Amino acid sequence: MKTVAIWTGATMVFTFFKDFPISPGTSAMDNIFGGDYYDEGMIMHPYATYTFFGWTMLPMMIAIGWFMRFRTALLVCSGSIFTWFVIVPMAVGFNVPIWIPGTDNYFAVQSVSYPAFVAADRVAKPIAIGAILGGGLTALLKMAKVFKTAMGDLLTIGKGKEKRTDYVKGRGWFEWPMTQIPIVWLIVIIGVVIMFTVVGKFPILESIIFGILLVIVTFILGAVGVKLMGEIGTTPVSGTSFIVLTILIIVFKLIGTDNSTMIIMALIGTTVFGTALALSADIITDFKIGIYTGTRPYHLSKAQLTAIPFGAIVASMVAIILSIGLSTIDPATNEPVLDLEAPQAHAFATFTQIIIGNAPWDWMLIGIGIGIFAELMTGMGTAFGLGMYLPFYMTINLLIGGGLRDWWQKKKLEPRAKKEGWSEKQKTFKLLQTYMMALGLLIGEAIMGTFIAFYYVIPLITGGGP
Repeated sequence: MKTVAIWTGATMVFTFFKDFPISPGTSAMDNIFGGDYYDEGMIMHPYATYTFFGWTMLPMMIAIGWFMRFRTALLVCSGSIFTWFVIVPMAVGFNVPIWIPGTDNYFAVQSVSYPAFVAADRVAKPIAIGAILGGGLTALLKMAKVFKTAMGDLLTIGKGKEKRTDYVKGRGWFEWPMTQIPIVWLIVIIGVVIMFTVVGKFPILESIIFGILLVIVTFILGAVGVKLMGEIGTTPVSGTSFIVLTILIIVFKLIGTDNSTMIIMALIGTTVFGTALALSADIITDFKIGIYTGTRPYHLSKAQLTAIPFGAIVASMVAIILSIGLSTIDPATNEPVLDLEAPQAHAFATFTQIIIGNAPWDWMLIGIGIGIFAELMTGMGTAFGLGMYLPFYMTINLLIGGGLRDWWQKKKLEPRAKKEGWSEKQKTFKLLQTYMMALGLLIGEAIMGTFIAFYYVIPLITGGGP
């Protein structure tokens, strides 16, 4: 705990000086270092026409890189390198035509201001989204046999009629009773229908079908995804989410739902599914730790069911507040937008546009090919696609963290362990100490970042200014 506290405090101090506006709109580090080579936490080379090079100092991303290790971090960062040092320079060099929203016209990329950034947004991002899609679906196809086995196991469990023997008199159930699952299904379906029809004013038929489909696909594909995580160490969130999105859109199209309703409900359903699957994978990890420490699955399930609703409510409220305060007005549409790096969300939105016939097909198809190739060559096509989407000045932090981790293990940990005759257990505990350091980086930037965000947001919501 001491290590976590020290690194959390140090990171909070660094983030405060880097981001908090000491003077109006300017942080302490901006006041000291601000200029052509430093701006708002980014060390950069002055803007060039064909690309952009910089490094935004993000302790949280460095910590994530430490957990990822160098190989995975390099793969993600390679996607960013490919975007900013291959795709963007080529797009600008060949002066490709780009479509500008609000104008209904195409313009040569060299004719607009900051062509490298425009090329990254209008050319590279659609390619990256295609890579995420191609890599995710290819990964699913590669796991087809495992999916078949997982589905068989799931159906076997569902058909089980044998009497349970895990009830201990005086101590209760060892595992959560499966008889409760249909009750939860019914509650979810009724809740979804009420929320969408009464609160959201959506059609009753679509709401009922949506609730039923959401329960079915989340239960079946969620269970399969978690089983896959146990067998191969990876939860296919992206690939299975695209499957859910496709199912929802096809069903809504078959019943004649209008495009606006279909898109909103399909994207909400996909978001719920993706969140549920990611949360399920996290819960499995919690269960492993809990069982190792002697806690029964029944109590673990009860704790999760008790805590998750409150966490969801708080997270939703905070997300709404921050989205309102941090949104800006798009000059092309005069509508509020939240301009954040969200590759998965953009991938789902673009995939929806493809299905309804409104998307940059040419760039998407190129990206799909890249994603398939990356998945077949590395087994991590989705990670490469995510790297292509994220800016290089962010992903370089992953490379730094992963590189430092591998260097430390090779040059520091292994020689000392060999010299002093450490056991594997001793080496593991030493490694866990570095995890506490990385955890401090994560917590410190998260806490200070949230504080700074609220500092900006609350006055905007209340009508004042930061």
